[in-house]
Amino acid sequence: MPKQYPLLATAEEIRTIARRAITLMEVLHEGHDDDVAWNDPDAQRLDNLVFRGAKEAMRFCATAAGLLGDASLLQLVVALLEEQGGWDDHADKDTDVVAEGLGELLRRGAPVNDSVEAFAASPNDEIRAIIAAGVRPTNERAVKLLERLAKDPIADVRKPAQEALASRGELPWWAGKWQRDPLAHLPEADAEAIREPIQRISAMLDESRWTLMKQEREFTELVAKLPDPIAVDVLETTLGSGGNHATRMPLTGAHLLSREGGTEAFLRVLEGWAKGRAFHLTADHKAMVASLSHERAVTVGLALAKYALSAPASMRDEVATPYFLAAELAEEVMPPGADLSPIVEMVLEAPEVTTSRGMDFIMNKIANVLGAKNARPGALSERLLEARLAGYPGAWSRMGANIDKLVQKAPFELLRPAVEQALRSEDDKLTRWGLRCILTDAYAAETDGSRIELAARLCEDARLRGLIVADPTLTKMAIMPLRAALRRGELACTEALNVVSAISELWGGVAPMFFSRVFTGAEKDEARSKLRDEHAPFLGPEELRGPVTEDEWTALRRARDANPPNEYGAWMRTLGVLPEGPWHPEDRALIDRALAAFEERPELAMPISMCLTAKATVDDLPIFDRLIQRAPDHRALVRSNLYSTRERLGLPKKPADDAEKAEATSGGDWMDEEDEA
Repeated sequence: MPKQYPLLATAEEIRTIARRAITLMEVLHEGHDDDVAWNDPDAQRLDNLVFRGAKEAMRFCATAAGLLGDASLLQLVVALLEEQGGWDDHADKDTDVVAEGLGELLRRGAPVNDSVEAFAASPNDEIRAIIAAGVRPTNERAVKLLERLAKDPIADVRKPAQEALASRGELPWWAGKWQRDPLAHLPEADAEAIREPIQRISAMLDESRWTLMKQEREFTELVAKLPDPIAVDVLETTLGSGGNHATRMPLTGAHLLSREGGTEAFLRVLEGWAKGRAFHLTADHKAMVASLSHERAVTVGLALAKYALSAPASMRDEVATPYFLAAELAEEVMPPGADLSPIVEMVLEAPEVTTSRGMDFIMNKIANVLGAKNARPGALSERLLEARLAGYPGAWSRMGANIDKLVQKAPFELLRPAVEQALRSEDDKLTRWGLRCILTDAYAAETDGSRIELAARLCEDARLRGLIVADPTLTKMAIMPLRAALRRGELACTEALNVVSAISELWGGVAPMFFSRVFTGAEKDEARSKLRDEHAPFLGPEELRGPVTEDEWTALRRARDANPPNEYGAWMRTLGVLPEGPWHPEDRALIDRALAAFEERPELAMPISMCLTAKATVDDLPIFDRLIQRAPDHRALVRSNLYSTRERLGLPKKPADDAEKAEATSGGDWMDEEDEA
């Protein structure tokens, strides 16, 4: 006799707790009215506790409902499952726990309804498996649902459904593995020749997906023995259902793409993948296209690109679509040396689309094929250079940034004349491209001298120097002549700020602001060392290297005094370039001027507070109170900077006399309870 368990909860108790949990989640989603709470560590901790409590309550209710076996609770558990679906993270498996409750209710006789049928079609195969194991063939609707699940590509879904239907007759052995009987229409001799691998493949597909994935090489070798139509059928069925994990079968995907008709089938597979919540391509998915032969990779890449660009306007700014997945893979698959002319033509001929958010993710991905590291312009060189010199007119603008990268790999005899023409252009964008090229791919040591000498000559032209110093990459390429100009006092304020920032990127010296504080000293040193290695040809002798010097800070302060900031952007830039260490009197005076301007311009609270995160002393902390009081629109971020500053100073992150702690949620009235007399 089965063991008798005590009652965990009554139906009414389950309903009460479930309603409370849903209410908790709704209140949590509303956020905080008081901006103090957004950065209050106590409030954040309480939010996390409420979130976990609501999730655990939902798990409890679903499990308790399953144990109770009260069919009247079915729709309540369905509602909990819908609530969980929006934030299941696959680590806590919250959705699966709730789904188990639904499965137990079905097992105990709860009827199949529209909600159950909807979840039986979920892209989450674990939910489908739970429902397949729970449904009983007690009526026609349940039988039809089981018949559908009995053909599921995932064995853990298919097998319990087939077992539930066993008394109603044997289902086709190939159901859920092939879309049709692979042997039915073959001549007897042909069928006999592949019967053994077919039987072995069928047995492997009856194992769990995890077991199949561990045997992927054997599975693929067996499929290789089958004719194209039969092989493509089983491969498409196997890959087309399942989430991120269940489809990580790189050999299987590569084999599908190598077969006749496999590319078309793979596009249908992408449609199945896109149905999964938050499906994304992993390294294993991308490996499916990485091992193809050169010729096949080109064919597949162009097919993927063509399909991706067929996306309607309503889907061009979405990532959870098969078109976006195809575009991502097209970016991966094109091999080195491939003729990129078809990609260029596709982009040029694609009709203009307008998306709701003004973004075309598909077009951007396809254009990225041209900017890939292994891409080469080949026969396109002259045509691309002409488009570059013309300023990328019309549809060429869709590819501009990527063509900039691609044409730098054009033959020198074509690239150098185009670059020299760009340097004479009045188009600043074109000239900046020319500057980047002549210092890198279009550089000629025999005529240009060293790169440092070339950069120095370019900086002698006032217009070119202005373009160089306004571009962080070019500034680092010309850091030696620009550093000398800074020391001589020849740079205007903005130029001096940019050059000092570049020096600090390479060697240090500028106090970090805001986000950069998350990196450790060792991480910053490593990043600077890597950057110096990348720019080694542009760095001079050792005596000209190193962090910002005191003479350079003096030159910057003179330039700053000659052109004091008066607009928000200027204040943000100026306050962001201050030396590490204690306050210098002139920098402290700059903060005082910023605080005086803040009285009329409260938006300056942000740059001031960001500056203080790295420079403030304990005596400066009252400044934060002043900023918070007079800039209500920026309180949350200013307070966050205050907490960070206190932490840097070794003080408790939150002042002891800060705003009231958030109230606990243990009290208060609930919508389903009456006030006690």
